[in-house]
Amino acid sequence: MKLGSLEKSMQLIEIMAANSRGLALSQLASLSGLPPSSVHHVLSTLRGRNYVMQDPETKKYSLGFRFLAISRSILDGFDIRRISQRYLYSLSQELKESVQLGVWVNNMVLFVDKANASDCHLAVLIHVGATLPPHVAASGKLLMAEKSQAEIKEIFKSGNLTSHGPRSITSMPLLLQELETVKQRGYSIDDEESHMGLRAVAAPIKRDGKTLAALSVIGPVFNMPMERITREILPKIKDTAAVLSEKVQW
Repeated sequence: MKLGSLEKSMQLIEIMAANSRGLALSQLASLSGLPPSSVHHVLSTLRGRNYVMQDPETKKYSLGFRFLAISRSILDGFDIRRISQRYLYSLSQELKESVQLGVWVNNMVLFVDKANASDCHLAVLIHVGATLPPHVAASGKLLMAEKSQAEIKEIFKSGNLTSHGPRSITSMPLLLQELETVKQRGYSIDDEESHMGLRAVAAPIKRDGKTLAALSVIGPVFNMPMERITREILPKIKDTAAVLSEKVQW
């Protein structure tokens, strides 16, 4: 199949997005299946508009800063992000833990906002715009729990349930069991599944009974024992999520 210039550009952009450390022209040609001459032509065009940059030493290509401006514009367009900011900060101040807001995008959980109070026990460095596979994140499991088994299996049709932390779920039967538990209890926990030493709990932000975003609190395991999650964190995060469910216009 012959690809047009736009298709070639999008293909190369997606490959570079998945390889943040950069790729040589030969690697991009190999991964895309395009002739090196075509890759060079597309990269030259994208570089001219700051969508791609090239390391002067390694000569590797990566996405350019133009995408930062675009992503910022997209995130600023989220009504939920504009409304939720003060609630995220207030919750972070109260619990002294990091608070994040996640949505479902392209079978990943995308973090569209976060708050770290000045006296957080640990300011988690997951940046706005970062993504995680849904099976390793409290927000991801919460957003995925309402999907059918067929939809969930389609998401992981390659069978690639990768491990990101020491307790990541890496088998489909265990994931389906976990998601059923999440669905029944109405919240989700990441117990060192996304990062070693971190624990998170997520509550749903809903509209018309459907979970459209996930509010999560994340912190070090030594400061977020299950007893504290049950006694203190869950009531507060559920209350905040309920308020946002009423205020956000979808």
